[in-house]
Amino acid sequence: MGHVFISYKREDLDVARNVRLALRAEFQDLVWWDQDLVSGDQWSQELDEKLSSASCVVVLWSKLSVQSQWVQQEAAVAKALGTLAPARIDDCELPAPYAGIQAACLTDWQGDEKDVEFAKLVSRVKACRVQHRWRSIKKHFGKLMLGSLLAGLSAGFFAHEPILKAAQFLTVKADPNERVLHYKAQILALRGDIEAEEGKGDNAQDTDLRQRGLQLADLIGEIDEGQLTPAIKIIKHEYRGWAFLMGVSTFAEQPPQNITAESRIDYATKAVAEFDLALGLMADITRDFRASVPAAIPIYEWMTGTSEDVNRTHYLKAVALAVIARAGGGLPQAAIAELREIKPAYLMDFPAESNPDLEWALQQTSSAKNDPQ
Repeated sequence: MGHVFISYKREDLDVARNVRLALRAEFQDLVWWDQDLVSGDQWSQELDEKLSSASCVVVLWSKLSVQSQWVQQEAAVAKALGTLAPARIDDCELPAPYAGIQAACLTDWQGDEKDVEFAKLVSRVKACRVQHRWRSIKKHFGKLMLGSLLAGLSAGFFAHEPILKAAQFLTVKADPNERVLHYKAQILALRGDIEAEEGKGDNAQDTDLRQRGLQLADLIGEIDEGQLTPAIKIIKHEYRGWAFLMGVSTFAEQPPQNITAESRIDYATKAVAEFDLALGLMADITRDFRASVPAAIPIYEWMTGTSEDVNRTHYLKAVALAVIARAGGGLPQAAIAELREIKPAYLMDFPAESNPDLEWALQQTSSAKNDPQ
């Protein structure tokens, strides 16, 4: 997939450099900024090419950059292409065309790659990159279809095969593996939107976010697994479960009022089933790898991120079990038992206290232990 373009005001060079270094830890040498221009390059043409071909454009908004014609122009191109990933680096007021676009808040960021706001920016960049790949696939299909049609017309109406091939492209569906990644990107973007709205108490927005989660769960669930690679199957089930969870979990301290307890139990149960399928597939892959190359397990886990995926899925399953218990369909102890499946090294990455439903389950089990009866 394409590169990540950083747009900034020259006076913000130090902050831009830190953002670039942190992004390179995630995306390696795919991160590009104007300091990469080589002496002798036609800089204006090179900038235009890099901007238009980028899979994501990270715009660093500041009191200086909002007044920059160049930064605003680059942001406008990115917005039009659907590649914009904005971040505020000081207490500036965003230009009107971008005021409604959620921007990561890096005003107090000190370069920590695990910072919550920087993680939101990384999630947005990943979503942009997957969507860019999806658009490239559709564009490629369009070119193939047009080429077949032109070939058929130039050969005359008796040359049916090119026209038939073009007709097939009209009904063909994109590679299901890419479709899964496309919906994964949308689910990650939804997660960012939910985090931005947490605690605001906007019932209309809350309902909209939940509906989007359940719709995405349905869409990714429709994809036939017959052509999916093992790794993509895992992604399909984990993220479908996550989408179900976004539709029913608690965004603030109190359970949602705009969805019934029965629906919460139903969808959270579906989420648990998806997480179990994902965990089962992960176990199968790990077992097969251990059997074939046992000495390379640490390298395998480091390269594939299997350990993080497993622990994150256990965490999400624990959240789903807590949702079920809080809605009256189970016991909170089940959620706590699932938390114990997370390796100690990952507990800081997935703290129970960061989720209202899990925090409730912890309080319930703690109260039960302290109850003299």
